[in-house]
Amino acid sequence: MAEIIRHPITQIEDVSARIDVNRDDYSIKASSPSDRIFWIRIEIPVQDEVIVSDFNAGSLGDEVLIFAFLKIADELPSDVRTFVFKDVAPGPASLRSGMAISAAHSRIGRCAERLARKRKRKVHRVSLEESRGKVNVRVQLI
Repeated sequence: MAEIIRHPITQIEDVSARIDVNRDDYSIKASSPSDRIFWIRIEIPVQDEVIVSDFNAGSLGDEVLIFAFLKIADELPSDVRTFVFKDVAPGPASLRSGMAISAAHSRIGRCAERLARKRKRKVHRVSLEESRGKVNVRVQLI
């Protein structure tokens, strides 16, 4: 019979100590002094949809990335229900880009579920879309 082994999750206080959130006239950004590749950027002002132009966990992992995204989302209007994650698999199309797209779609789907729970909403759709040779992920909450 399979046994479930539970590992402790990083405490939120520990995670938040490694994340810096900054705002300027054009964007809200999350970064980490411990990982230069970790980066989230959301364009402002927000109109009908939130544009997430960068969403990279670096070596910090998905949980830290999702935590940082939720931290930024607290600064966004609560009535916005559409989020577009741009260019989720940068670089030229190849066999590897399919795996990168699938991983990004899964990661963004988990992020959408957490955001929906936090905002007392449900995820309506997490879909892939092509735009000018790039792959975006569109999240719609209801």
